[in-house]
Amino acid sequence: MRFALFFVLILLTFGGPALANQFDDALAAHRRGDFLSALRIYFTLATEGLALAQYNLAV
Repeated sequence: MRFALFFVLILLTFGGPALANQFDDALAAHRRGDFLSALRIYFTLATEGLALAQYNLAV
């Protein structure tokens, strides 16, 4: 049980910045009118459970 908790904490620590960078890339693509790229990134992040990506994908 301790190992599982440790593993989850490690994933959250190192996985968060990567998701944030991808989300920023999606926002930048959307702002420049590259909607297909933004859609692809949002969809990937949404399936990984990122709520903001789910919201932006829905909107």
